[in-house]
Amino acid sequence: MSLNDSTSEIIKSINSMKKIEQDLKNIFDVSRLSLEENINILSNYGWYISAEMEMKAIFKFNQLIKSEKQDEAEMLMLKFYKKNLNKLKENIIVKFPERENIVKEAFIAHKKKMYNASTILFLSQADGMCGAKIFRGPKVFNYNIDMKNNHSIINILGKETALNVDTRKIDKSNYFTNLNRHSVMHGLENNYGTEINSLKALSFLCFVSNFFNRYKK
Repeated sequence: MSLNDSTSEIIKSINSMKKIEQDLKNIFDVSRLSLEENINILSNYGWYISAEMEMKAIFKFNQLIKSEKQDEAEMLMLKFYKKNLNKLKENIIVKFPERENIVKEAFIAHKKKMYNASTILFLSQADGMCGAKIFRGPKVFNYNIDMKNNHSIINILGKETALNVDTRKIDKSNYFTNLNRHSVMHGLENNYGTEINSLKALSFLCFVSNFFNRYKK
């Protein structure tokens, strides 16, 4: 081995060690975050958790984001929701049997790649489960939502997120998705019909179905 080859190998080894150190740091930093903080990071990309999801998957997503690997992070969530479609559908129907027909229709639309229809149906059902009392700001949310009967992680439903950021805002630099609930539900956006947007809308529906329990009537 020449001196140049030896030097090259040493540099590669050093770079490899630096990458390992950075990866370990990212894992440690993400694992220190609370569940609410992890969910907030997910929501910046338009994703929400399901009760079927393991914590390690949530940590993995945020680790990839911290490592600037957004495509890999998005693929992680895509694979989970695509793999568990039938199970997720049954879980929603068990908890909300009165919504069975619409929920089934939404999943049929998704499987037939009718993503405009599935996206808006997933979003509308999530809205309905909360009595249309979410994403109106903290004051309205706290007034309407019975937090004694809900997990603290649903506080995110009272905050501005990528899914519900005001469409008039110029600076959306903190958000990394083009799916906007308000634009879809009110017909302001016509180009949202993609598989990833449909699955993000489904993830929101799963989150609400799994973790939201009661609002004040």
